Amino acid sequence: MKATRAALVVALAALTLASCRDRETTAQPAAREHVQTGDSPEGYAPVELDAERVQLFGVRIEPARREPLTRDVRTVGVVRTDETRESHVHVKWEGWIQEFFVSYVGQEVKRGDPLFSVYSPDLVTSQQELIVAHTRATAASGSGRAGERASAEALLETARTKLRFYDIADDAIARIEKDGRVLRTLSVRAPRSGTVIEKMVLPGMYVEPPMDLYTIADLSRVWVLADLYEYEVPYVQVGQTARFSPVGAEGSPLEFAASVAFIDPTVDPDTRTVKVRLELPNEERRLRPGAYGTVKLEIPLEPELTVPADAVLDTGARQLVFVRVGEGRFEARAVRLGARARGRVQVLEGLREGDLVVTRAQFLLDSESRLRGAAAGGEREHGAHP
Repeated sequence: MKATRAALVVALAALTLASCRDRETTAQPAAREHVQTGDSPEGYAPVELDAERVQLFGVRIEPARREPLTRDVRTVGVVRTDETRESHVHVKWEGWIQEFFVSYVGQEVKRGDPLFSVYSPDLVTSQQELIVAHTRATAASGSGRAGERASAEALLETARTKLRFYDIADDAIARIEKDGRVLRTLSVRAPRSGTVIEKMVLPGMYVEPPMDLYTIADLSRVWVLADLYEYEVPYVQVGQTARFSPVGAEGSPLEFAASVAFIDPTVDPDTRTVKVRLELPNEERRLRPGAYGTVKLEIPLEPELTVPADAVLDTGARQLVFVRVGEGRFEARAVRLGARARGRVQVLEGLREGDLVVTRAQFLLDSESRLRGAAAGGEREHGAHP
């Protein structure tokens, strides 16, 4: 009798276990159908909201549209002298400065103006050679022998050329020939018109060829040097127009138009920036070398598919937007982005023109979608393990 009861209990247990397995097997297809997410990325599920919750969340949408973008690039620029309009004054002999005619930085000079006078034994010797050659040429001019006259003239021209190579002006050479006497001091003259921006000499100072004595720059045109980040450089081209505003003058009439003249072919390894050179006129001398300000570039881009930048959720690993795919139905889309400009961002992949993207409350939709995605993943995992 006991054996019969035990056999009955075992049979009932076996039937109950089989029934439970049948119910789990039947439930598995329903679970898989529930987690169907369409185009949603992994970990996200479509979100369905009734009209009341859409209003409560404050959801706003805007269509993705194709339009031209204008990219704004802003950086800091520093005014520099135009190096092609800059001259450095050196001497080509050794000597001692006697008198100054241009004695302070900032003084305006014209080409040929005397800067300082100098006594040099080399110049004294060259003057003596000139006087001798001139005397000989004068004497030979009355000679009937053509060869003697030609030789004397050649010697005189050689003496003149030597002084010219020493940067002695023609009027000083003519004076030496006329007076027939050596000048104790000769003047060094400005090689160009401009402003003295550096002066490194003092009265009585000994000077020689390696020394840089004056720097004279024409400030009627200046450079502005600016640094651009690597990702900004592809949008900038030589010839583009930029705006430069000295510090404290942004938005005022002191904003200057400039032209991009040069883009450095190398990247600074410390700052990861590229140097860009702007050129701009400075006839009124409003821009002073060493001053800094703001450089602005407005770069027109080709028409592309764009969405508001606020619509994009950046997780670090990918960028997402939420798209309304039906009344009260939203789903996440992974997108690949391009340029950003004035509050909009270019979409290279993941959307089509006219898609309705969420521009407000997408963070709430993101949380809701992740929760549903996690729940659906849990059900799928449970259904996969009987």
